[in-house]
Amino acid sequence: MEYTNLINTLNQIGLEVRNKYKDKISSATGKLYNSIDYKVTISSDSIKLLFIAEDYWINVEEGRKAGSKMPPIRDIEDWIIAKGLPEKKGLAYIIARSIAEKGIKPTYYLRDIMINNDFSDEIAKALQKDINIEINKWKY
Repeated sequence: MEYTNLINTLNQIGLEVRNKYKDKISSATGKLYNSIDYKVTISSDSIKLLFIAEDYWINVEEGRKAGSKMPPIRDIEDWIIAKGLPEKKGLAYIIARSIAEKGIKPTYYLRDIMINNDFSDEIAKALQKDINIEINKWKY
């Protein structure tokens, strides 16, 4: 069975979610912003819409708990440079240690996008179209 309508709908949803997420996110270095994308994958037993971003997007989305491990110093150094802050020896370490001790508040941008946009009707309609096409192939 081909799922052309479902795949097209998932691509439209992926594009919409990607654009809305990019509108919300701020990224000093542009690394996270530029990495945000989506893809639809098809296998023999599933069709999935996947969100793609730098690994640390989850820390932006869900925050970091106080007492967690320090973020990579190199990433903090890149952030300092991108922000145009004066580079002082040890500043990146101090910031990373503060993040580890105090944590970071979550943004929940992606969660809120998904909560505020119910895509289930669009997906159901696309799947119904694909099923109807398949049923019509069986008619004599």
